[in-house]
Amino acid sequence: MILYVSGATGGHIYPGIAMAQAFNESAHFIVSRPHPAKDILNAYQFSYQVIGFSIKALILFPIVIGKIMMVFLTHRPKLVMAMGGGICIPFAVVAWCLRVPVISFEQNAIPGRATRAIQWFSKKIITAFESAKHGIILKSKVRCLGNPMRINYPTNDRLPSEWNKIKKPTLLVVGGSQGAAKINAFIHTNRHQIMALGMNIIHLTGPRFLSEKDCISETVDDHTYVALPYLNNMMLAYEKASIVLCRSGATTLSEIHYQQIPSILVPFPFAMDDHQEINAIEFVKSHPNSCWIPESELSMVHIAEQIKTMNKKISHELAPDPVADMNIICELVKTYLK
Repeated sequence: MILYVSGATGGHIYPGIAMAQAFNESAHFIVSRPHPAKDILNAYQFSYQVIGFSIKALILFPIVIGKIMMVFLTHRPKLVMAMGGGICIPFAVVAWCLRVPVISFEQNAIPGRATRAIQWFSKKIITAFESAKHGIILKSKVRCLGNPMRINYPTNDRLPSEWNKIKKPTLLVVGGSQGAAKINAFIHTNRHQIMALGMNIIHLTGPRFLSEKDCISETVDDHTYVALPYLNNMMLAYEKASIVLCRSGATTLSEIHYQQIPSILVPFPFAMDDHQEINAIEFVKSHPNSCWIPESELSMVHIAEQIKTMNKKISHELAPDPVADMNIICELVKTYLK
């Protein structure tokens, strides 16, 4: 049994799912709150439970430790994968006391508070960006092996009839598992101007903008706009995308790196430690077909300019094989399963 401990958002959970898919070991997820974790994990049919934890609420620490002890007694894990989020801190402490190995994953360009705290209890720290190493004291534990990426996706997505009409060039708009309010508003307001540039649009809004069963679609001058609240199988969207307009969360960046799709990154300005802006800066350094703009400068003028530029530069190179890094990660993890 491998225990995956994670914050509740897709950025933490998706790499854990990728690892769980890679091993012939039973898996159980611990998440810090039910939404959106519940919908994500149910789609993949993984067992999970919610244990709420806040670093600020230290008065509840003994109660949380009691719940965690019950998890270890019930599931008797061989290994704990700490995927990020404050809930990883008490789990790493308990695992260390029980001599259960902990492997920590840091998806962002700078390490979060949880990664910095549990470095003392972790056997290894696997990062997606080389720059993350600078924020970790115990650098000998760090291996930059990339962000684990899902290869297998659920097949239960319900697509509108207009989906098959969508051909390239297409702008794919992704706000992450929870959506991005400012990007959603911008696309909703300016979609006709973007379509006038010769683009179809696939807009993944997140459930706060559209309910689970809703879908918006329209066609103007042979160009199609489709808005969906969520898509489990992101490969369906990436196959149609010429350019991606998105936040700079680590999972999204690893997916567009794999697909080799030009991207316009709009970092979430209120991310912890401003890590999304740092992710964007680091990503653009090694991806010349990508750019980033602050959310405050998100405008039709900027987007039109980037769309025209990127349409001229679109590369058709084969995507790199993501399994190479996964093989290295798997071999490293297996040393702690023996």
